Amino acid sequence: YRFGRFELGDCFLKETKDKEKEDDEDEDDDDDVDDDEDVHGEMDLKTPFVEMYRIVERVKLRDLEPSLAWVKAHHEELIKKGSSLEFNLHQLQYIHFLQQNMRSEALEYAKANFSAFSDTHMHKIQRLMCSLLWVGRLESSPYSDLSNSSNWDVIGLEFMRECCNLNGYSYESALQVTIGA
Repeated sequence: YRFGRFELGDCFLKETKDKEKEDDEDEDDDDDVDDDEDVHGEMDLKTPFVEMYRIVERVKLRDLEPSLAWVKAHHEELIKKGSSLEFNLHQLQYIHFLQQNMRSEALEYAKANFSAFSDTHMHKIQRLMCSLLWVGRLESSPYSDLSNSSNWDVIGLEFMRECCNLNGYSYESALQVTIGA
């Protein structure tokens, strides 16, 4: 599920359960397996990854609303882990406004969202505020790195890492690490 291959994950779970049923039947034919419990456990495993990939797909479409809602819902947990994801999402949204020549919206967005990060990201906030002077020509400014299109890919990967981490999963699957070894 970790890589968005939900049909493959379902197949692995089904094969594992079939093998477990065979083993249970060999040990004791009188025990019944509770299928409702299996389905519930499967959904608990799958649900966070379905949500994660839904949000990452929206990030690929340059829509940060779902990811910003997710970080808001998980704010305390992210702070405890020392994550910069929330600030990085706000930074990208701000730059997105600038790239669309929406100076006043960018300024209002900065006022509403950057103050919470002034203790930890002041230097970045200062750079972002200076980039406001380059609206319409950000790509040819000293702040052109802020407008790099690869920042969207980077934030998508960062979101996936943090989401896996908060759900108690490693970003890299044990299967992938084992196969790669």
